[in-house]
Amino acid sequence: MTQEATTPEARVAGTAGSALPPIDDQPVATVERSFSGITVAILAILLCLFQMYTAGVEPLGLFYQRPLHLLFILTMTFLAVPLAGRGRRRTIPEWILDGLFIVGAVITGLYLPLFLDDIVTRVGFWTTTDIWVSGIALLTLLEACRRVVGNGITVVAVCFLLYAMAGPRGELPWLGAIVPDLVSHRGFDFNRISTQLFLTQEGIFGLPLGVAATYVFSFVMFGAVLEVTGAGRFFIDLAYALTGSRRGGPAKASVVASMTMGSITGASIANVVTTGPFTIPLMKRLGYKPV
Repeated sequence: MTQEATTPEARVAGTAGSALPPIDDQPVATVERSFSGITVAILAILLCLFQMYTAGVEPLGLFYQRPLHLLFILTMTFLAVPLAGRGRRRTIPEWILDGLFIVGAVITGLYLPLFLDDIVTRVGFWTTTDIWVSGIALLTLLEACRRVVGNGITVVAVCFLLYAMAGPRGELPWLGAIVPDLVSHRGFDFNRISTQLFLTQEGIFGLPLGVAATYVFSFVMFGAVLEVTGAGRFFIDLAYALTGSRRGGPAKASVVASMTMGSITGASIANVVTTGPFTIPLMKRLGYKPV
């Protein structure tokens, strides 16, 4: 009677010569083959073409490229992720509400590119339309964040918005009265906060979105192409061939796979997207505990 091998290296050796099991630990919700699924696919293709065009053919200014990039992302989010969560069918009221959020996404993405010249001439003297559109943009972004990331980061964002309005000259003076003196401030009204976040470089269309809309997306798109064509799996198989039979082989293979993939992509997020779905679930399955 032989004792079953329990070490990660033994498990790797036991799987040699056979195909790796499915890598997904958790079921990933897929968009149903319907109007929303087809629309998401079309928008994804258009987004890739838009990114390649603005990256190599005709670069656009930040108040054109970033809002249009955000328009694609928000629209696909509301089509792909229902109000009640992934994998659930929408009811008619939910479709209506999602339609309103998609309208909000269109307003968010097109307002600056269409009216940029007029907006520049009235900086600091915002109109009622500017304020309303800024509020719609904030609400749309918060809902998209809630659907994709979850309630945690959304609650944090709302708390910071409330904190910005807490003060004697802010929208919520009563909240400013209970804020400790160490972190208290004068407070700002909602009009100033929303327009500052939406109509300037210091908020939604700042550096993080700029990096995501240029470098990160391009590398992630390239990484997805490598994964679909099998080139990404080649680096992972090569890493396991070099280190899989050694002590700590799966972990070493993950490092080598990330290193070889990173030598091509040059972006950490692209590494996570391409090698992570293979290496992380495999290490968990073999008994490596996450930090």
